[in-house]
Amino acid sequence: MPPQNPDWVKALKPSGPQGSELLAQERANSDINVDQLSTFLFTKEVLERNDKILKILQADPVFDKEQNYFRGRTDRLEAALARGKALRRLSVKHNWNEEEHHAANDLISEPTPYGLHATMFLKTLEEQGTPAQHKLFLERARNYEIIGCYAQTELGHGSNVRGLETTATWNHEDKTFTIHSPHLTASKWWIGSLGKAANHAVVVAQLILNGKPYGPHPFVVPIRDMKTHEPLPDIHVGDIGPKFGYNTMDNGFLLFNNVKIPHVNMLNRFSGVDPETGKYIRPSNPALIYGTLTFIRSSIVFQSGSVLARGVTIATRYCAVRRQFQDRDADASETGENQVLNYTMVQHRLLPLLASSYALFFTGRAMINLYNANQKRMAQRRDAGDANRKPGPEELSPGSDHLADLHAISCSLKAFASTTAAEGLEVCRRACGGHGYSAFSGIGSWYADYLPTVTWEGDNYMLTQQVARYLLKSARAVLAGKAPDNGISRIFKEFIRRQDIGAAFDVLDSDQDLVDAFAWRVSFLTFEALKHRDEEKQSWNSLLIDFWRLSTAYAQYQVVKNFHEALQDEATKKSLDPNTLAIMHKLFELFALHNLQSSASEFFTSAATTVRQIQLARTKRTLSLLDEIRPHAVRLVDAWSFPDWQLDSALGRYDGKVYEDLFHRASEVNPVNDIVFDPYPESDVLFRKNGSGPKAKLRWYNVLIYGFRNYGMSSGHYESYDVIGALRYIHKHKDTKDTIISLLARHMGGSIDFFAMGKHPYALRDTRAVVFLSQHEQPSNVILYHCSITPIRLGRDDMAILTGNLLPTSFYATSSFRPQTKSSTPRSSTSSTWINCSTMATDRQPEIILYDLACIKNICFSPVVWKIRLMLNYKCIPYKTIFLEFPDIEPKLKELSGSARYTVPTIHHVPTGKYIMDSPAIAEFLESTYPNPPLPLSSELGRKIETRARSAIGPAFRISVTPRENLILSPRAQEYFRAKNEARMGCKLEDLMDPEKEEKTWKAVADKMSELSDLMLTNKDKGPFLLGEKPSYTDFFIAASLQSARTIDEEIFQRCAAYPGFKAIYKACIPWMEKKN
Repeated sequence: MPPQNPDWVKALKPSGPQGSELLAQERANSDINVDQLSTFLFTKEVLERNDKILKILQADPVFDKEQNYFRGRTDRLEAALARGKALRRLSVKHNWNEEEHHAANDLISEPTPYGLHATMFLKTLEEQGTPAQHKLFLERARNYEIIGCYAQTELGHGSNVRGLETTATWNHEDKTFTIHSPHLTASKWWIGSLGKAANHAVVVAQLILNGKPYGPHPFVVPIRDMKTHEPLPDIHVGDIGPKFGYNTMDNGFLLFNNVKIPHVNMLNRFSGVDPETGKYIRPSNPALIYGTLTFIRSSIVFQSGSVLARGVTIATRYCAVRRQFQDRDADASETGENQVLNYTMVQHRLLPLLASSYALFFTGRAMINLYNANQKRMAQRRDAGDANRKPGPEELSPGSDHLADLHAISCSLKAFASTTAAEGLEVCRRACGGHGYSAFSGIGSWYADYLPTVTWEGDNYMLTQQVARYLLKSARAVLAGKAPDNGISRIFKEFIRRQDIGAAFDVLDSDQDLVDAFAWRVSFLTFEALKHRDEEKQSWNSLLIDFWRLSTAYAQYQVVKNFHEALQDEATKKSLDPNTLAIMHKLFELFALHNLQSSASEFFTSAATTVRQIQLARTKRTLSLLDEIRPHAVRLVDAWSFPDWQLDSALGRYDGKVYEDLFHRASEVNPVNDIVFDPYPESDVLFRKNGSGPKAKLRWYNVLIYGFRNYGMSSGHYESYDVIGALRYIHKHKDTKDTIISLLARHMGGSIDFFAMGKHPYALRDTRAVVFLSQHEQPSNVILYHCSITPIRLGRDDMAILTGNLLPTSFYATSSFRPQTKSSTPRSSTSSTWINCSTMATDRQPEIILYDLACIKNICFSPVVWKIRLMLNYKCIPYKTIFLEFPDIEPKLKELSGSARYTVPTIHHVPTGKYIMDSPAIAEFLESTYPNPPLPLSSELGRKIETRARSAIGPAFRISVTPRENLILSPRAQEYFRAKNEARMGCKLEDLMDPEKEEKTWKAVADKMSELSDLMLTNKDKGPFLLGEKPSYTDFFIAASLQSARTIDEEIFQRCAAYPGFKAIYKACIPWMEKKN
């Protein structure tokens, strides 16, 4: 565990009014009834249900969030898998329904590897499978007997589903389909739950009958063995690697090599292949296949409001606590700093997002209700129920014609709502200032995990084309007099009726007129696009920007309309008191006017508003609304009822203790603070201490498990419970709860431990290794797999066999059953030993291979290489040197890198395989790849010094250094060096070594050297380097030149070191010159 803060630090408090006091005052200034508004949004039953589920989750250590922000990807995946399994067990234990399970997922607030199984896989089986397929696949999937995913997107195709390359070819002889990936780009890619979790996939593949393609269709394909979970033959599957976010999900790739599946594995509720004739059975209504995607997109719209609300809650509370600067117009007696939320610019950024969160919530709820109503309509009017239905496609059900309308609405709203939420979260993060960039803000990870929503289930830009196609088709139907009586037809007809006399919408004083103005804009943009397409014959591609604007306008109209209708509903008026309802109306108006101003040109051009109205909306009404909503902002976000445990944010705490929580997480929770660096370059040790307490000393597990063990007297009947009880105790006890290494002592019935671990793998959620001291008992592969642990076996001679680099630098292992003391010094005993992991493996492998110039002194002498060597030593980057003779540089580097130029220094970056030449390029690469500690590569002072140094030192070094450099080279290198330089200089090297000429040259540059020296001392009061306390690349440029001179000839070095500036910088850089051979 990281060290605890000393008492004097714990006694410190933030300056000025405390956060808790500020938020309490905020809540006192508003008359919003938070409980009433929360109940209206979610119902009392849902709120009580969520509280109950929250307590269950908080009581289970597997859901502890304390280390969430510190875990790497592998650890996060492991934790997510443990949580997913525990969540499933809790669902069974408490008999949770689907809504309760989703509520628990929302509280956990991170994806688990079961995410796509519980959503797309189950929904696709349900929507597109027949009753027989439900029995075969769906029932087993619901019981988690099979784990699935939805594999549509490919490496080469995403939005263009018709372009998918995976094929499903019908084999009439044995009535099977052959699933095949003909190209690398046919690899399924980005598929959630596929990388490691799923053993089945709904694979969307191109159906091929008798050589003819029939488009993409869904097939259920087993991909992993149900017992071993290893990939099945001719299937290549794995995880695609780290992502921008969403890293607790195992997004995967999948390739097939002519894999056969039976006929029944084609989901054929709507279309299929007749197994007797081999003929294609077409869907009775293509719109029916919209069902699953429409549901998913409707769900995204429904979630977008609460997604945005989470960021707004954090930012609003923090901006109410944070104080910066004094109000310029405040009374002179008011000396305190102003709350950030009081600044109009902050209100302008946050309060429209607050309004948007409510607008999207009401719209999402309306969207789900619309979807459910249509599903119910279709079920009620279906001619034959599923129970009586024969195998084959679904007959067209009255009511399914509404699916096209639903599809278009869901496409437009999915694009708008997810874009609004994603962009809004970034606005919220930036509104939090510098602390918004901290992971502890709770916004960054939430934003990164949500961001793929703008791409999956239809890229937001691509979806706008489908919306435009629907709107143009509807407009044509209206003009032809064949339009159905639906919402879009009605607003089009009203537009046609009034377009000649114009519109006169009072957007500043009438809520209904505000809604109508948004409808008018949709109609105007639709008929404009129709004119461009049908009359002017413009290409589809040339109109894509117009279509995007049209789709956005249509979505905004839907949101404004739904928000307005929700507030006009009688149930709303009965549920909210007049004051709260009035504020909700102000939020509606702010949302509408904010979006109107953002697209002012479209409203003005369409004649929905006048320029004067837009000007008044911007300069008066919107500012007035911000001022009126501001006092209620904190209570309005409180109504979302996010518990602190769900937000996991230091900035968004309900009690306002922002700075206390930030400091606690950084200082007492942060595991990096449990590490002690070895900063000295001459040492190969990186960490003097890597973790403390039970993390590094295995004996604590030995002691605790010893206390719970009965030495096999129960014949193993109860011992497994003892083991798990010990592990649970460890996770809860304050001194051992952060232990990540498990020690298993040798005892009678030792295999019971592994049996227990196999039955209760969640108890080992943070375990990286198990040490067992028996020479004959070996845990089975199955149990090790379930536990996700690595065995370490200690034999009679205390020889450790490590199967993975998973231990700390050293640990203490004992085979004694006697409890050990807490002393950090191991006792001297034949039954105990220190095991140093670093002695059982090779030294830390170099990440850089540095190619340097060889000389007979066997050390570095080149100034350009010394710059890079100094940088490597300063940054403690592990590297090794390969020295090359001058004649060998070109053939060797040509062989290795294939580059057209061959110079030293050259580095080979081992992790990436890159070869980089020339010191400036190498320096830039090292600084970007290894940013800590930072090394400024340039500065105004540095550039001035480097430019003058080349003109000052250059002539002297050419006459003094060059001929002497030849003397430290090997004979074959001398031949190369002499030929090259004598041709360049036009004289023999010996001719340069004229004492009189040499002295004259040094005197000629003396003044320039003196000026340079003074420049180097510009910041001497701040530190020994050019820029003060820390070195820069220019310091290394100077030190490298002097060190090169010193290696070649001490007298040349002393000439330079006679100037104070040169000497000071060289001396300051000496610590990074030790490694030079």
